[in-house]
Order: sequence, then C-alpha cells, then structure tokens
Amino acid sequence: MHAAASDVRQWRQDVAAKRWSVPRSRRACSWRVQCCGSTQRSGTQHRVRRATWADVQSVARLCAAAFVELPGSVPQAPSVEGWSEYLDAKFFEANAREATQAVGVAMSRKEEAAAACRATRRARRAAALQAAVAAVTRRAQAGEPVSPDDVDAAAAALEATWPPAPPLEEARLRRARQWMCLVTDDGNQRVTGWCASI
Repeated sequence: MHAAASDVRQWRQDVAAKRWSVPRSRRACSWRVQCCGSTQRSGTQHRVRRATWADVQSVARLCAAAFVELPGSVPQAPSVEGWSEYLDAKFFEANAREATQAVGVAMSRKEEAAAACRATRRARRAAALQAAVAAVTRRAQAGEPVSPDDVDAAAAALEATWPPAPPLEEARLRRARQWMCLVTDDGNQRVTGWCASI
C-alpha cells in the first residue's frame, strides 16, 4: 500500500511539473517526444518504440495512475485525507493488476497469431513445392525441357489456387496481429508514456 501511494504521489508531482509536446518535424522511423519541465532550461529527448515484455509492468502502472485524480481536483477535509490516499492506493493497485493482465494477454495473442500465420505459410509453401517437384519430375521423365525456375513457378501457381483460411479465423488472426502498444522512454529504459490500439 505504501509503495502504491508513493507511486501515485510521484505521478501527481510529475504531471503538475511537466507538460508534453510532440514537435511537428519528425524523421521516418525515428520519432522524438520533447519533455519540457517548468524548472528545466533544456528539454529531455524521449524516443518512441514498440513495447516489449519488459515494459508490461511500467505500462500497467502508468495506465493505473491515469485513473487517479489529480491534486486539487476535489477538496478534501483533513479528517478524510488519509482514507482518500489509502483508497487511491488500493484503486491504483487494482487497476495496475487489470492492466498488466490485459496487456499481457494482448501481447501473447499477438505472438501466437504471428506464429500461427508463419506456420501456415510454411506448411502451404512446403506442400506446394512438393507438388511442384512431382509435376516437374513427371515432365522431365516425359522428355520435356525443364529448369529449376519451373519448380518455383509451379509452386506459386498452386498456392494461388488454394482456398484461403476461413474468414472468421483469418479475421481473428489479423485482429490479434494488428494490436500494438507504443511507449516512450527517456533513453534509460524508463517508460514515461504509452498508447495502445483497441
């Protein structure tokens, strides 16, 4: 409870002390987020990248902190200030657990869908090559001129005629693979912001 309350207080101080801006100019595949502090003369460069499994806990804690009210939003009497901080900390912990599970499940489904698509492509390609080799071998035995390129051409033609995956399964895999979570870090692997597709 004490650690969560400390995280909430630290997040509130960060939000009150900083403002975020994204410069209009950005290079391809190299985004930079400028963090300008009210007490800092020079900004700190942050980079945007895809989240990894090591970032799940940081993303979950940032998500949980977003649901905690900012200081001064609701006046509180001194007698309930301690209880309010306690409830904020419990709410923070519950949201962090749910966010950790949600992000973890989405990342697992993304990896499983990518692996399933790769396995399907390899299986289809292997079957097509096997059938193409058999067809080209029969042509060669019949005395027709053949070349190694004929095998690739025959395999590609066979793959093009095979029916696609069932629509529902294809849509499920595509939806899982398209999920993405981006994070910003300060160059020291400390996550300072995030966004994810729904």
